[in-house]
Amino acid sequence: MGVGERLVLPSMKILRKILSYDPATGVLRKRGKIVGANSRKNGARIIVRIENVKYIASRVIWKLQTGKDPGWKEIDHKDGDESNASIGD
Repeated sequence: MGVGERLVLPSMKILRKILSYDPATGVLRKRGKIVGANSRKNGARIIVRIENVKYIASRVIWKLQTGKDPGWKEIDHKDGDESNASIGD
């Protein structure tokens, strides 16, 4: 188990307070700054720190978009690129 893979995600209230997500571009922002800009360049998994805990961004995005914590389900990337944060991927 890696960084934040199986941790319960923060509440929607907390996520919406500090994060914004654009599903058209796949860009996740934390307090206005793009999350994982360097990860996108090299195809690495994007990590976001919330309240001093590291979470996998794709799991956080899933909850932001669906309102549901993915729990033990794995968030798969159709194109195999873990830095692609588009909800359609």
